[in-house]
Amino acid sequence: MRQILPRLRRIREKTPAVDVIMLTGHGSIDTAIEAIRAGAFDYIAKPCPLGELEVRIQRALERQTLRRRATLLERGLTPPDVAGGFVGESEEFTRLL
Repeated sequence: MRQILPRLRRIREKTPAVDVIMLTGHGSIDTAIEAIRAGAFDYIAKPCPLGELEVRIQRALERQTLRRRATLLERGLTPPDVAGGFVGESEEFTRLL
């Protein structure tokens, strides 16, 4: 596990939006906590039923979808600051801005 955590950190540095699910055959509570602190989305110890793995992957996919939606909403709802690029004091100009 000690060898994997530095790799996990590098993955998170290069691609912070990626959700990493760690699957290990030698897990413990301490290593799970370390992995989550290092940026893992989830941590699963083997043996793991296939259905449980599917649920966790689905959660990661849903999180990705929510992130994308939030980004799109932020872009669409945040009005651009156009006032900073113009100079004028008339009432008509102020109304226009």
